[in-house]
Amino acid sequence: MAARLPWNPLWNESLFLVSLAERLIDDPTAHSEDEIFKRIAADLARGPEGAEGWLAFRLVFVAREDDTISREVLFEAAPRALAGIGVR
Repeated sequence: MAARLPWNPLWNESLFLVSLAERLIDDPTAHSEDEIFKRIAADLARGPEGAEGWLAFRLVFVAREDDTISREVLFEAAPRALAGIGVR
């Protein structure tokens, strides 16, 4: 089991983000929100031109009921300046 942890770091990162999102919905903390901001900002910084400006995110629950698809915003973060987000 321990050998699999370094084998698939992208999957581990995805699982961690899901865990953070679940925590934000159940019991919001600044730590969970900060971690999601840092990871989004890091992904944007790796882009072809980098990123500037402001960043915000929201968690949306999407469900299908018969032929209807419903969407519910469960969490919406206040915008932050990308320059103020510590990217590792």
